[in-house]
Amino acid sequence: MGKLKKSRMKKNDIKQIVLNDTTSQIEFIIPNVKEGSIIEYSYTKESYASNLNYHCFQHLIPTVKSCFQIAIPNRLDYEILQLGDFPINVNKVKSNQRIYLIYNGNYGRIDGINGNWNYDANLYTFIAKDLPPIELNSKPEDVSGLKFIFNGILIF
Repeated sequence: MGKLKKSRMKKNDIKQIVLNDTTSQIEFIIPNVKEGSIIEYSYTKESYASNLNYHCFQHLIPTVKSCFQIAIPNRLDYEILQLGDFPINVNKVKSNQRIYLIYNGNYGRIDGINGNWNYDANLYTFIAKDLPPIELNSKPEDVSGLKFIFNGILIF
Protein backbone atom coordinates (compact mmCIF):
# COMPACT_ATOMS: atom_id res chain seq x y z
CA MET A 1 0.00 0.00 0.00
CA GLY A 2 1.28 3.44 -0.91
CA LYS A 3 1.46 6.68 1.01
CA LEU A 4 -1.54 8.96 1.48
CA LYS A 5 -1.19 11.99 -0.78
CA LYS A 6 -3.79 14.72 -1.09
CA SER A 7 -4.03 16.74 -4.28
CA ARG A 8 -6.14 19.86 -4.68
CA MET A 9 -8.07 20.49 -7.85
CA LYS A 10 -7.92 23.88 -9.53
CA LYS A 11 -11.09 25.73 -10.53
CA ASN A 12 -10.27 25.29 -14.22
CA ASP A 13 -10.11 21.49 -13.68
CA ILE A 14 -13.89 21.53 -13.07
CA LYS A 15 -16.29 21.93 -15.98
CA GLN A 16 -20.10 22.12 -15.81
CA ILE A 17 -22.07 21.00 -18.86
CA VAL A 18 -25.76 21.92 -19.01
CA LEU A 19 -27.62 18.94 -20.49
CA ASN A 20 -31.13 20.47 -20.37
CA ASP A 21 -33.26 22.86 -18.28
CA THR A 22 -33.12 20.65 -15.17
CA THR A 23 -29.91 18.63 -15.45
CA SER A 24 -26.20 19.48 -15.45
CA GLN A 25 -23.17 17.24 -15.68
CA ILE A 26 -19.92 17.98 -13.87
CA GLU A 27 -16.62 16.81 -15.35
CA PHE A 28 -13.35 17.17 -13.52
CA ILE A 29 -9.68 16.39 -13.93
CA ILE A 30 -8.02 14.79 -10.94
CA PRO A 31 -4.31 15.61 -10.63
CA ASN A 32 -1.75 12.90 -9.84
CA VAL A 33 -4.24 10.02 -10.10
CA LYS A 34 -2.71 6.59 -10.67
CA GLU A 35 -4.02 3.06 -11.01
CA GLY A 36 -5.18 1.89 -7.58
CA SER A 37 -5.85 5.43 -6.34
CA ILE A 38 -8.84 5.90 -4.06
CA ILE A 39 -10.92 8.93 -4.95
CA GLU A 40 -13.11 10.49 -2.28
CA TYR A 41 -15.75 13.02 -3.27
CA SER A 42 -19.11 14.37 -2.15
CA TYR A 43 -21.86 16.42 -3.72
CA THR A 44 -25.25 17.87 -2.89
CA LYS A 45 -28.29 17.27 -5.05
CA GLU A 46 -31.41 19.42 -4.79
CA SER A 47 -34.61 17.97 -6.14
CA TYR A 48 -38.31 18.60 -6.26
CA ALA A 49 -40.13 16.25 -3.91
CA SER A 50 -41.54 14.05 -6.64
CA ASN A 51 -38.29 13.93 -8.69
CA LEU A 52 -36.28 11.91 -6.17
CA ASN A 53 -36.32 8.46 -7.70
CA TYR A 54 -33.05 6.50 -7.56
CA HIS A 55 -29.61 6.42 -5.95
CA CYS A 56 -26.91 4.00 -7.13
CA PHE A 57 -24.17 2.76 -4.78
CA GLN A 58 -22.39 0.54 -7.31
CA HIS A 59 -20.32 1.83 -10.23
CA LEU A 60 -18.20 0.49 -13.09
CA ILE A 61 -15.21 0.43 -10.72
CA PRO A 62 -15.11 -1.17 -7.24
CA THR A 63 -16.54 0.99 -4.45
CA VAL A 64 -14.87 0.91 -1.03
CA LYS A 65 -17.62 2.91 0.71
CA SER A 66 -20.62 4.85 -0.48
CA CYS A 67 -22.72 6.99 1.86
CA PHE A 68 -26.03 8.65 0.98
CA GLN A 69 -27.88 10.99 3.35
CA ILE A 70 -31.35 12.42 2.86
CA ALA A 71 -33.83 14.35 4.98
CA ILE A 72 -37.45 13.65 4.08
CA PRO A 73 -40.13 15.87 5.66
CA ASN A 74 -42.81 13.84 7.39
CA ARG A 75 -45.42 15.41 5.10
CA LEU A 76 -43.91 13.61 2.11
CA ASP A 77 -44.94 9.98 1.75
CA TYR A 78 -42.13 7.90 0.22
CA GLU A 79 -41.58 4.18 -0.04
CA ILE A 80 -37.86 3.35 -0.06
CA LEU A 81 -36.82 0.08 -1.71
CA GLN A 82 -33.33 -1.43 -1.46
CA LEU A 83 -32.14 -2.98 -4.72
CA GLY A 84 -29.35 -5.43 -5.46
CA ASP A 85 -27.74 -8.30 -3.60
CA PHE A 86 -25.33 -6.38 -1.37
CA PRO A 87 -26.30 -5.14 2.10
CA ILE A 88 -27.06 -1.47 2.63
CA ASN A 89 -26.97 -0.34 6.25
CA VAL A 90 -29.60 2.23 7.16
CA ASN A 91 -29.86 4.59 10.12
CA LYS A 92 -33.08 6.58 10.53
CA VAL A 93 -33.28 9.51 12.96
CA LYS A 94 -36.17 11.91 13.49
CA SER A 95 -35.10 15.54 13.50
CA ASN A 96 -36.68 18.98 13.49
CA GLN A 97 -34.94 21.11 10.95
CA ARG A 98 -35.89 23.94 8.63
CA ILE A 99 -36.83 22.47 5.28
CA TYR A 100 -38.07 24.62 2.42
CA LEU A 101 -40.91 22.73 0.80
CA ILE A 102 -42.39 23.96 -2.48
CA TYR A 103 -45.42 22.41 -4.07
CA ASN A 104 -46.18 23.52 -7.64
CA GLY A 105 -47.95 20.45 -8.95
CA ASN A 106 -50.88 20.20 -11.30
CA TYR A 107 -53.24 20.93 -8.42
CA GLY A 108 -51.88 24.43 -7.82
CA ARG A 109 -50.97 25.98 -4.49
CA ILE A 110 -52.12 24.24 -1.33
CA ASP A 111 -52.29 26.63 1.63
CA GLY A 112 -50.22 25.49 4.59
CA ILE A 113 -47.80 23.43 2.51
CA ASN A 114 -45.92 25.98 0.40
CA GLY A 115 -43.35 28.13 2.14
CA ASN A 116 -40.63 27.97 4.71
CA TRP A 117 -41.74 25.82 7.66
CA ASN A 118 -40.25 23.77 10.45
CA TYR A 119 -41.12 20.18 9.63
CA ASP A 120 -40.35 17.06 11.54
CA ALA A 121 -38.25 15.03 9.17
CA ASN A 122 -36.68 11.63 8.99
CA LEU A 123 -32.94 11.86 8.39
CA TYR A 124 -31.73 8.70 6.69
CA THR A 125 -28.11 7.63 6.30
CA PHE A 126 -27.49 4.71 3.95
CA ILE A 127 -24.03 3.10 3.78
CA ALA A 128 -22.80 0.37 1.44
CA LYS A 129 -19.25 -1.02 1.64
CA ASP A 130 -16.90 -3.16 -0.45
CA LEU A 131 -19.02 -3.28 -3.59
CA PRO A 132 -17.68 -4.97 -6.71
CA PRO A 133 -17.99 -3.22 -10.07
CA ILE A 134 -21.29 -3.41 -11.95
CA GLU A 135 -21.28 -6.24 -14.44
CA LEU A 136 -21.96 -4.98 -17.95
CA ASN A 137 -24.99 -7.25 -18.43
CA SER A 138 -26.58 -6.35 -15.06
CA LYS A 139 -30.28 -5.52 -14.86
CA PRO A 140 -31.06 -2.24 -13.03
CA GLU A 141 -32.72 -4.12 -10.15
CA ASP A 142 -29.50 -6.16 -9.62
CA VAL A 143 -27.34 -3.06 -9.05
CA SER A 144 -26.95 -1.99 -5.41
CA GLY A 145 -29.09 1.08 -4.92
CA LEU A 146 -32.22 2.71 -3.57
CA LYS A 147 -35.48 3.37 -5.35
CA PHE A 148 -37.77 6.10 -4.00
CA ILE A 149 -41.46 5.87 -4.79
CA PHE A 150 -43.31 9.13 -4.16
CA ASN A 151 -46.83 8.38 -2.97
CA GLY A 152 -47.94 11.95 -2.30
CA ILE A 153 -48.20 14.75 0.24
CA LEU A 154 -49.80 14.04 3.61
CA ILE A 155 -52.09 16.75 4.97
CA PHE A 156 -52.68 16.71 8.73
